[in-house]
Order: sequence, then structure tokens, then C-alpha cells
Amino acid sequence: MQKLSILLIFVFGVSFLSTAQIKFEPGYYIDNEGVKNTCLIKNVGWSNNPEKFVYRLSEDSEAKTKGLAEVQGFGIDNGVSFKRFIVEIDKSTQRLSDLGKTAIPEYVTDTLFLKELVTGATSLYGYRDGVTKSFFYTTPDLKVTQLIYKKFKKDGSVATNKQYLTQLLLDVNCEKEPANKLQQVKYIQKDLIAHFIKENKCKNSEYYSTILSWADQETDKGLRLSLRPGVTNASSVLEYLPASIFDSEFDFGSQINPRIGVELELSFPDTNNKWAFIFEPYYTSYQETTILPLGTQANFEAEIDFRAVEFSTGVRYYLFLSNKSRLFVNIGALIGITGSSKISVERVAEFEINSGLRGNVGIGYNYNDRLSVEVRQNTPYSLIVNEAEWRSQYRSMEFILGIRVF
Repeated sequence: MQKLSILLIFVFGVSFLSTAQIKFEPGYYIDNEGVKNTCLIKNVGWSNNPEKFVYRLSEDSEAKTKGLAEVQGFGIDNGVSFKRFIVEIDKSTQRLSDLGKTAIPEYVTDTLFLKELVTGATSLYGYRDGVTKSFFYTTPDLKVTQLIYKKFKKDGSVATNKQYLTQLLLDVNCEKEPANKLQQVKYIQKDLIAHFIKENKCKNSEYYSTILSWADQETDKGLRLSLRPGVTNASSVLEYLPASIFDSEFDFGSQINPRIGVELELSFPDTNNKWAFIFEPYYTSYQETTILPLGTQANFEAEIDFRAVEFSTGVRYYLFLSNKSRLFVNIGALIGITGSSKISVERVAEFEINSGLRGNVGIGYNYNDRLSVEVRQNTPYSLIVNEAEWRSQYRSMEFILGIRVF
């Protein structure tokens, strides 16, 4: 049963990763005559703003490509969308090692697909090219304009031109907020979206934004911390290898014990936060006593006392179902510290327990970026090493509740 569980979860995890990443989804493109054409758009995540896209007119039709010169915009229904603009953009590098010494934007004229973040009387757009992130806006009186945020070198340190705060104060400030309050609006997607939505509400303007899911929101570091209580369903078998002498397999049986851990999750923003690195230290245990029928004349008591702090690390992939709902799968490895854990056989032998390196795969569900549930299967491994006549095997499956702290 354990082998079947491992196989099923592994197959599900691999198929999940292979099928959930890139697919054709219902969408549209607007041609140069302004006609909206329904089609299927290949969703590749677009961590950077694209110059072209792949589409199909139907499920069975040939895949085709269109670029900047051919369409005014394109998008996925109830998802990401891009609109073509001719813009003045500051493309000076934001890599700290290559920063220039001027605070003045270095504009070039370019034709770009900008990502639609908030569409209304006052609209917000996003652009990303590698490490460089830029935001643009329009108002009823202003054509598309870049919100300026530029790092530069000054007197041996890094300074920042935050002209975007003045732009918001003068052009996107229906509520007449003072400059010191606008200082709270950081140059990140989440803060700017919230500010532009508030601006449209203040103007009683209809607005639209599909960028409200975790996949497109940004945090300063993409770091999350969660408490991870749960239970471990574990079993262990002790084997005496000279099987021809007497019954050699001694089953400690299956046992459900509590486990508690803390998980750090670091999102990779270049993948629209669909991929993350995870690291979790947690405590688990397994204790049991059984009678071992060694031969026909004697019975011996055997005891396992397994207590470990395990360290699990790996990668996680998210599949977004809605603004508050997402599935995930993670694949990783773990190793532990077992301290004085041991297996002992009365009057026969005593063995130190080692927590060996092994793999794991888990599937789960996350709600509202706060609560999660996960089923995780660890690969079996031997608790005893460097013993010629004895062998053990430990199997475990975990059921975990995640509660996000920050």
C-alpha cells in the first residue's frame, strides 16, 4: 500500500508539473483595424513583457504567431492582457553593479506591449525586462507616461530618484492626499494597483483589473513564514537477515503521531510567483515496543525510539484556480538529526538510528494565501547502517496544516 501511495503521488506530481505550466487558453487579440478576434492564446507566464504571442483559432488549428506590428493588444479571458503603446521609456540599468551617476531619466522611444494592471479613467500599466521594472499611467488629460523611479550612484552610495511620488501627488490624487501620506505608496505592483483603484473609486469611474491574484501581486521579498502542525503516519520493520534460521521480520506496525514545523517559502518573481523555494524544519517521532519470536524457544522484546528534527527542502509549483484558491505540488529532499534515537532487541543488540537522505513529494491546496493543507509522501529508508545481519526500514506519510504567520 505504501509503495502504491508513493507511486500515485509521484505520478500525479510529475503530470501536474508537465501539464499545468503552458497551455492554450481562451483569449483574444485586437488587430490594427480595432477588431477583436476570439482565439486561444498560449499562456507562457510572461515574466517579461512579450514582443509577440502564439495563438490558435481553434483547438485543432495550426499554432500561429503575431507581434507588435500586427495587433493593438491581446489577452487571456479573465486573465493577463497587454496593450500596444509608443512610449518614452527610461531604460537605464537598475543593476546595482552597473548604476550610472545621473538621476535624470535616459529616455528612448520604443513600441511596447504594456501589461494592463488597472483600466479606467485613470489607468496603470506595467513593463518588465529582466531586473528592470517600470510602471506607466494615463489620465483623461495625460497620454501614457512613465512613473519615474531610478536608482543611481551618488558619493559612493546608492540614491533614488522617486519622481513617481510627485507624479502621483499632481496627477493621480483625487482625494487630495498630502505628500507625506503618498510616501507610503511603494514602487511595487501591489501598492500602485491599490492606489489606482482608489483613484478610480474617488472619481466614480468604472474600472477593471484582473491582476488581483497572488500570481501577479508582489511583496518586497516574496518571503512567507507558516506554522505547520500535522500528523505523521509511520511504520517500521526490523529484519534479521539470516532468514533460514528463524522468522526474521519483526513488524513494529503503523502509528499516527503529531508533528510540528515551521516553513519558509521564497517566491521566484520571475515566474509570476508560480514557483517557490521551500525550507521546513520540523519535529516528528515514532515509538513502539513489540515481541520478536526469535526461534521456537524464546521471545525477545524489541523497542524503537525514533525522535528527529527533520530538514526538508525543495521547490513548489502553484496552479491558480481563482483569486483565493490554488493547488500546489512540491518535490524535495530531507535529512534529519536523530540524537539518541535507537532500536534495541532485548539481550541481543542495540542500534543507533540514522536519519538518512531521502526524497519526498507533496500535493496540497491553499486558500486565501493564509491556510493550506498538504499530503506529503516520503520515500522509505533504512534506520540502521553498517550492520551485516540487521536491517530496518522506515516509511512515513504526512498530513500537514499550514497557517501563514507573515
